[in-house]
Order: sequence, then C-alpha cells, then structure tokens
Amino acid sequence: MNTRAQQLFPPPPPWYSSCHTDDELAKENHGGRSGYREPPPVPSAGEGVSSYQQFGEIFSLEDGMPGLQVSQEFERSEKDGSICVKEQLLLLHRALVGGIDGMLETVMKDSTSYARKVEYVGLLFRNMQYLINMLRPEQARETLRDVLRHAIDEKRRILERLKLEEEKSAMEELINRVE
Repeated sequence: MNTRAQQLFPPPPPWYSSCHTDDELAKENHGGRSGYREPPPVPSAGEGVSSYQQFGEIFSLEDGMPGLQVSQEFERSEKDGSICVKEQLLLLHRALVGGIDGMLETVMKDSTSYARKVEYVGLLFRNMQYLINMLRPEQARETLRDVLRHAIDEKRRILERLKLEEEKSAMEELINRVE
C-alpha cells in the first residue's frame, strides 16, 4: 500500500482492534447473526435522560419546537379560544417594524445601550417563527392538495389524448374497411 493511500485510510485506533477481533466477534451470537455486535440502546427521554452524546456532540431529546416566549399575552380572537395566526403575525410585524426603528434610534443616539432593543427584536422574531411553525401542517396539507390536483389534471389530459387517438384509429380502420 502506498503512502498516499495510508494517509487517506489510517489504521483503526488500538481499542477498536482489541474489541473487534475475529475471536471476539465469533464469541457473540446475537439472534443467529454471528460476527455482529449488538448496537447500544437508543436513549429515551422517559428514563430521566434529556440529552446524549454522540461523536463528541451533545444532542437534546426534547421537542425541537421552542416554546412561545411572550412579552404580552396573545389575544385569543377565535371563538374556541385559539390564536388567529394571521392577525397575530400582522401585530408582530407592526411591533417588529417599530422595534427595529427604536433600535436604530438607540444606536444612533447611544451606541452602548442597544442590548435590550436587540433582545426585544429577537423575541419578536422568535414569536413570529413560532406562529409560522404553527401553520406548517396546514401548509403541508395545501401542498399535498395541489400536488394531487395537478396529478388528477395530468391524468385527465392523458385520458382525453388516449380517447382522441382511439377515435382516430377507429375512424382510420373504418375508412380502410370501406375502401
């Protein structure tokens, strides 16, 4: 093996070769599959574990969607007590424009005291992202409906084309019989 290939494929670490010898693997027989090690158990959040480490990185087992961090309670404008996302996004947009304007004024007047304004604008962005994420299932349903409508229209066009071709071939056959 040349040195270039050795650099691309270095030898395994020493602990790997001691744990994965042919003798070690032959001793283990998991479910009739000799020569394979059983994978470690998958961590679950129910055992009091909230994170795990893999390849030196720490991963969380908690839900990926962050909670809503409100500076004021959203108005429950719907009859069932739910949030009207469109109205709340418009309100947050107006507040965001005002917040950015206030932040720019603060930076122009006193460039050292803008941290609270930046935090407020960040809070508005996170709340907007939360509300937009609430619309994701609806967006997925609408996208699926669009795809299915397109597929149905395409199949109808193909059927019409086949019917026309069938009629055309039937007419040609009749003309050939008459002649």
